[in-house]
Amino acid sequence: MGSQVWNTINRVGRVKSWPFGMACTALALMVAPVQAETIAINQSNLPTLRGFTRGAVALHRIVAHRDVNNTLCVGFGAPNPDHVIQLEQGFPRLQVQVNSRGHDSTLLVRGPDGTVYCADEGVSGGQEAGLVLTNLKPGAYEVWVGSFESGGNFRYSLSLSN
Repeated sequence: MGSQVWNTINRVGRVKSWPFGMACTALALMVAPVQAETIAINQSNLPTLRGFTRGAVALHRIVAHRDVNNTLCVGFGAPNPDHVIQLEQGFPRLQVQVNSRGHDSTLLVRGPDGTVYCADEGVSGGQEAGLVLTNLKPGAYEVWVGSFESGGNFRYSLSLSN
């Protein structure tokens, strides 16, 4: 075992060695990607969603380099979507706004047909990302909330309005 050991507490409360490989496996399980919960919404049910950014992966490598409007997709987040929003009906207009308490956030949405929408600032400016999406068809929309900087981790809420 040598220098490649991690410590844990044994049955009498003393420090005991753990093989490095076992420690890495345990660590990998603790940081495994979280599977997003799917939430169904309609015009009269627009909840506020909550989450925590995990700014580890460049989102443009996962989703897209540019969106449908040729906007650069920037930011760092989780490899899997943070939220999946299931639209039960078409939406003529849906505003998606991040509230990150002043943290510089990014927002990426991928529709059921693969169309990508990206933002790194709010609908009315500022560091908290937001989008106004129009003429949305029913289906599953994957949502990533990211940090503008690599390694950024913070709590956020995501408000939906029409």
